[in-house]
Amino acid sequence: MLSSIRPCSLPSFGQTRDADSQTLREILSELRAIHDDMQVTETTKLLVAELEMQQNVVNRATENADNARAKLNDIHRDQRHVADELQQLEDLLDKAAIERHKSNVAALKAYET
Repeated sequence: MLSSIRPCSLPSFGQTRDADSQTLREILSELRAIHDDMQVTETTKLLVAELEMQQNVVNRATENADNARAKLNDIHRDQRHVADELQQLEDLLDKAAIERHKSNVAALKAYET
């Protein structure tokens, strides 16, 4: 009867242990890869958050620069307006001075005659 028992290809205890160990190593490797991916994801999230903060700073600085540029343009426009008014007033003063001078000359001529 013993001779009728054939050797089977059942894994022995040592083979099962090696397969389990290999499976555990693969699982551990996969977990490490997932962990690395999570670290990269977290790092990416932090970098994106930092970039957003920096972008907000740049946006505020750009807005401030635009506001300052608009104020400067307003000042330049006002300066041109004041310069034009000053020129007109100087022209009026010159005309008035010429008219006064002519009037004085005419009065002097009338006095002399």
